[in-house]
Amino acid sequence: MAPATRRARTEHRTTPGPGGEADGDPDPTPADPIPTDQAPADQAPTDPSPAPGRRVRAERWTLRDLITTGVITLVMTVTAAGILATGSAAQSEFSRADADQPVYGPATGAPGSLEPLWQHASVGTGAPLTTKGNLVTVSNDGTLVGRDAGSGEQRWSYEHVGEFCAATFYADVLVAAFDGAAGCSDVTSLDPTAQLYSSTRQSAFPNLMELSSTWRHALALSPERLEIWRDDLVRTIEYGAVDTPQEAGMQPRSGCTLDSAALTDERFAVSERCPGDDSVRLTLSATVPEDNRKPEEIASDVTGADEMWVLGMTDEGTLALTRRGTAWAVEWFTSPVEFAPVLPLPAQPQHLPSQAAVSGDNTQLRWFDGAATHAFDLEAGIYQWTAAGAWGPGLTGGWSPDPEDHTARDWVLVPRAGGSRSWTTTPVRNCGGWTPRSVHREKTGNLTTTTPPSPACPRSATSSTHAARARSTPSRCAPDRTV
Repeated sequence: MAPATRRARTEHRTTPGPGGEADGDPDPTPADPIPTDQAPADQAPTDPSPAPGRRVRAERWTLRDLITTGVITLVMTVTAAGILATGSAAQSEFSRADADQPVYGPATGAPGSLEPLWQHASVGTGAPLTTKGNLVTVSNDGTLVGRDAGSGEQRWSYEHVGEFCAATFYADVLVAAFDGAAGCSDVTSLDPTAQLYSSTRQSAFPNLMELSSTWRHALALSPERLEIWRDDLVRTIEYGAVDTPQEAGMQPRSGCTLDSAALTDERFAVSERCPGDDSVRLTLSATVPEDNRKPEEIASDVTGADEMWVLGMTDEGTLALTRRGTAWAVEWFTSPVEFAPVLPLPAQPQHLPSQAAVSGDNTQLRWFDGAATHAFDLEAGIYQWTAAGAWGPGLTGGWSPDPEDHTARDWVLVPRAGGSRSWTTTPVRNCGGWTPRSVHREKTGNLTTTTPPSPACPRSATSSTHAARARSTPSRCAPDRTV
């Protein structure tokens, strides 16, 4: 395109005459105006911005604008004040101890005798809720009270509005869930040793919650859904019913009822009943998937069992109580369709597995069936021993869930009528099965030797309705070892 033609400005020079009039044309023709888009090259274009330091006049505010702004500000202020005044965080109180709480290591040996020191009522049943320095009781109003382990005296307390749901101790923090705006949605994490708040989370969860944990992760379970949290309460996975799914197809199934679950730091197992399945389904998934909204399944299939309660697991297998028709047994699953009977039961047990009836450590699991306590080796997936006449699953002595603590873990304290009993066991293999020889220490300290009833090694079997799908492996007799 040819450059635009510039018009030359006509210049008129006048010389004043003797009378003061200018010489030349008295009425010169004015120069043509210069278009704004054709300014001379030596003339800078006009800058529409104001000169430095010059104030720009604001738009005029009307009375309506002022009223609207005032109303919005008032509503926001009242809302914020209401949340601060009535929210769950404002209605919680952490009454701290005067000093940091002690940290006790695991016991170094079995007690020679037992003597009751103190007792206090606490909501719930099962193993005591303990930290590394306190025994924690739960009052009827849901207040958590940290007590001195030796005297029972109160050292600290935590109150939170809403009904107490569940609690667990892991990674040196005490995590407690309370009823909030959306079920058991208010979760608080406390450092009971340093007497500090650690973390909080608020997210919708059903009104029923059970909490279990490894040292690094906690699993929150309800019949509708489960979640796994890190020690900072960040969720690593949600599984089951999701209230407000952001994307379709994130969950592998829908409409399932979750019966029981267990976890390690690598995977979790859940027994569930799903529409269209002819038996209980066992699902194994990653504890920390890439996307916390989308489970990463390792394996999932129906098991042929009419009922199933997951007792515990390792990364190699899952221990569960099953009912297949009228047959009851504890079985070891290496996959949902590969399992072996570990302990056949003569009839339905008096107590089904629950948090109150199951305890153990990372190598041994114990289940109290209402008449006796059965112990299982989780590393090998085998039955170990039975303590007849026990009143509960017992506590592992000389053990701490903290992997930094070096423990002996060679005895178990099992409650019984009239006192407690400290057990060590030596499984002895024989041709027809194996007999758990037990040495126990009575409350008086006298040593006696007993031999609890010994079940024969179970035969390999599967239910007839599932024989085509499941592959049963030989029964798992105990190896020669001391536990």
